[in-house]
Amino acid sequence: MYFITMVEEVEESSEVKSKIKTENMTNEFEIKFRSHEGVKIELEYKNETQIGKNETKAELELSVRFLAIVEYSDNDSSGSLTENDTIIQVIDLKELNYTRPEVANVTSTDGEKGYRFESIGTLNEFKFNITALIFPKYAMINNALVSPTETKITINITNFPFQAPKGASAIALQISAVSEMEIEEESEIKEGEIKVKSETAEGYFAWENWAFIDGSIRPVNSSLTKKGEGILINLCYPRGTNIIHDPKLGVEILTPILEYVFNLVTSELLMGTGITAATTTMIAIALTRIRKPLLSDVS
Repeated sequence: MYFITMVEEVEESSEVKSKIKTENMTNEFEIKFRSHEGVKIELEYKNETQIGKNETKAELELSVRFLAIVEYSDNDSSGSLTENDTIIQVIDLKELNYTRPEVANVTSTDGEKGYRFESIGTLNEFKFNITALIFPKYAMINNALVSPTETKITINITNFPFQAPKGASAIALQISAVSEMEIEEESEIKEGEIKVKSETAEGYFAWENWAFIDGSIRPVNSSLTKKGEGILINLCYPRGTNIIHDPKLGVEILTPILEYVFNLVTSELLMGTGITAATTTMIAIALTRIRKPLLSDVS
């Protein structure tokens, strides 16, 4: 087994591609970070598995684009932006002046090496800062585990130019999530989430239901609306000068690919061909990807 990580920077775009390969299986995980007409983060995942003459392939794509920030009056006290609320102003994030996306080396709290994307959009004193972290191996960041097939995103909204008097409005960050596959919606106690699925993989964009606002932990509510082939996500924050929120974009391998591997191995055993060391390694990798890792797994 070996890892290949490639980083590329071009005008208004940066991307990193991580590849894990064994004799019989190749996993490719690619993140593209763009700031042309607003920040867009794209995830692409490919898997190829072959045992003997049998081969399976899986592909999955999911992208999120940061569209606008809406100041609104929460008329129905729902905590999220709904059709009953009054829109005070809309700032189109495509109209901000963005820095060229940059990629820098970063080290996790447990010593793993990774990469950090960043772009900052400005409009007078208002700043909209997006960073994304990716690691080729499991890594700990701020007591949270980041897998090799996800990127940890940090949203930082500073000095938003509120028009309403203090206490009379909130803001909603509007994000468009798009995939060629059908997007599902889920809500859990601790975080909201949207998902897309292929036969062997599941892509997700997920967010915690809290954020740091002016140094304090405050609730984050959300509302979702179907929009064409994607979903419009409203992440709604109480009023503040400095807002920090950490969603994540990633992919998980589903159990069918593991069942596929075991079925092929069983078939080869019945045919008397046996299991090679490379096949055993591949199964171990699949198990590692599917199960939730323990802190003791991180080194």
